Amino acid sequence: MKTLIIIHEECHGAIGYVHNYKRAIDFLYCNDWFDEEEMIANFGVDWLNQISKWNIDTFNEEFNGCFQLEVTEIY
Repeated sequence: MKTLIIIHEECHGAIGYVHNYKRAIDFLYCNDWFDEEEMIANFGVDWLNQISKWNIDTFNEEFNGCFQLEVTEIY
């Protein structure tokens, strides 16, 4: 069994499938899902490094209503 994280966006539903939290952040960043100005306003200039250190629960709390990371198991 392996862990899979499904990345959900409020208006688009499932937008990505990744193996771990780091890859979820990379996916969102590399595919321009984060608004740079909004991220700086909310989390400071070093926002990407800051959110990369979070866990899934913290991410889901902070981005509630925008993004949701769902952890599931696959065979």
